[in-house]
Amino acid sequence: MYVIRMLILYVLPVAEYTGICYGYLTACCHQASSSWRLSELVSHYQTVMILNILRIWHV
Repeated sequence: MYVIRMLILYVLPVAEYTGICYGYLTACCHQASSSWRLSELVSHYQTVMILNILRIWHV
């Protein structure tokens, strides 16, 4: 029961927010330039957010 509660209250909202932010950053980067630095920034952001979700899951 605790796992389901954690999933509903914390993991799903964070995952949805992460997806929205990642989509926004990706769109901005593609519009601005195809520079490798911008794509690297988006990749780093996605990695950090996934690690944060995993950290919440293991609390």
